[in-house]
Amino acid sequence: MKRISPWLPGLIVLLILFVAWWHRETLRPILSNASLARTYFRSLGVWGPVAVIFLNALQIVVAPLPGYPTYIAAGYVFGPWAGGIYATLGMALGGWAAATLARVFGRPLVVRIVGEEKLRRWEHLLRADTIWAWALAMLAPTGDIPFHLAGLSSFPIWKIVLLGVSIRGPAVFVFAALGWNLFPL
Repeated sequence: MKRISPWLPGLIVLLILFVAWWHRETLRPILSNASLARTYFRSLGVWGPVAVIFLNALQIVVAPLPGYPTYIAAGYVFGPWAGGIYATLGMALGGWAAATLARVFGRPLVVRIVGEEKLRRWEHLLRADTIWAWALAMLAPTGDIPFHLAGLSSFPIWKIVLLGVSIRGPAVFVFAALGWNLFPL
């Protein structure tokens, strides 16, 4: 069985970033208008959920982007259950991509994404090899930093993704429900 190149996740994320940047002028008005966003993403048919999943993944990888608005948007567009599922899948994909990119490209990439000060503040976590320490990091107000840090540590990536989904997943569904209820049809 052939192994997947460690560069493949990075190339996929870079491709997604390039496409998002290329279409930034098209996406900006869509993402700033709730009813236009619902119409646009639903008009994509089967690709609408895929776009929402990748948008949620992108907000994990590009740390300065806030996650809660994208979870609310997923709920607004697709409802509390489907939106919650799509947003959680995006969180899992983004967590996996962030950790994998950090593992492949190392500390310089993580510094560029999360910043030197935040990385120094949470760097002690890199020596933690217990699931409890990483679970606490997921519960703390750290944003998506644990996903990036896990890539710099020896902690298995699949475990950090599973922790992210199990610990933060319920809140994602709450925000998706909030999105659905904030802007009813």
